Amino acid sequence: MRQPAGANPLLWCVLLCVFAAKASAGSLGGALELQARSFFKQDRDRNSASVALKPTVFQNWNHRNTRLEGELFYRLDSLDDRRSHGDVRSLYLQHLGRDWEALVGVAQVRWGVTESRTLVDVINQADFVEDIAADAKLGQPMLALTWLQPIGSFDVFVMPYQRARTFPDANGQPRIGFDFAPEEARYASSAGQRHVDVAGRLRMRFGPLDLNLSVFDGTARDPDILPCLRRGSGFPGTADGPNCDLIKGTTLPEAPLANRLLDLFQRLGLVDDDFALFDRVLANIVLVPEYARLRQMGLEAQYIRGALALKLEAVARERGGRSTQAAVGGIEYALAGFFNSGWEVTALAEYLFDERRTLINSRSDNDLFLGTRINLNDIPGTVVEAGFFMDRSGTDQLMQIEASRRFGPHWRGALTARHFERVPTEPFLDFLRDESMVRLSLQRFF
Repeated sequence: MRQPAGANPLLWCVLLCVFAAKASAGSLGGALELQARSFFKQDRDRNSASVALKPTVFQNWNHRNTRLEGELFYRLDSLDDRRSHGDVRSLYLQHLGRDWEALVGVAQVRWGVTESRTLVDVINQADFVEDIAADAKLGQPMLALTWLQPIGSFDVFVMPYQRARTFPDANGQPRIGFDFAPEEARYASSAGQRHVDVAGRLRMRFGPLDLNLSVFDGTARDPDILPCLRRGSGFPGTADGPNCDLIKGTTLPEAPLANRLLDLFQRLGLVDDDFALFDRVLANIVLVPEYARLRQMGLEAQYIRGALALKLEAVARERGGRSTQAAVGGIEYALAGFFNSGWEVTALAEYLFDERRTLINSRSDNDLFLGTRINLNDIPGTVVEAGFFMDRSGTDQLMQIEASRRFGPHWRGALTARHFERVPTEPFLDFLRDESMVRLSLQRFF
């Protein structure tokens, strides 16, 4: 049986020993999660169940100026072997100086101010096998330094290793129609995953205005997806790896270049006819991630005045020799004491624009987002969020509802429902028709 992704026994033993050793002197906790997912399409088994363990550790000393924090993660899924995976979400040592901070280890760093999509968030890799929304992130090894000043702060990140994005297997979600081959990943840098990435972020505050400027130079976290012929499939160029040049790869070695001779050989049965060749090609196509070199400058702005919040994210990118821009901007307005209750209802509206279209992100290149957040302000902490994405042409729509609340001091339940409507008939977008789903999670904290 194939070892689940991310399950390095030696690494896990070492980390668990560290956690156990720190438990007596610090704080050891975490959560156990039960999760069920059901996808609406009926012509195949779409239901799955999983269990996830999320142990955490915290310890500080030196008058609370030095601390160790960590969170491990492991999920066992009933349907998708690649979703049965483990990860070090965080495990770092941090020291706080008078006007500086230093961090070394594996950490989670999140940038962004908008609700619908965070364009500037480029430090951590998405744990895509968890959910196509890419909210879950893999831990990123790094050295981080922060200088604190009265006007704000400046962060510098040095990342010696890039995490590869997780992808589902043939039984998982999303089901593109072809298998992903993350083990065949390609990198623009000759150093591969060991390319040293650097980033910086300047955070400033001017009264009600928060302004952040960021820069990143390294390996892109979101890969391009290449359709390739599978390694060892018998096509030219597949003996030592996948062949991503489909035109050359589907030219049979025994067929001459002249089409008329190819037709003759096909009639004689010496080579495959066109339909058989087409079937062979489809049966042996895999999707290979290719990680490009990325240089990105980002802007985050948030203006808050009373119940009103104006938000903006914008990036200018140079990726693979091509320059593109993207932006997300919008407004939030909070209504406290809604209908003379303790509820707080927030209305949201944002517009998304991205010049770069990809297999994963192409559905959010020119969209309008409308949403609401309802906080009941009750003891169980009940929160309901609903959002609606619509392409400017009105052809592509996504509706999503998320709700969560506590049940006593140790339990929390969460519900997510997502529905895709009017998906355009474009290559590599049809799979979204099958991604409408309901997910129910129950966590026990300890």
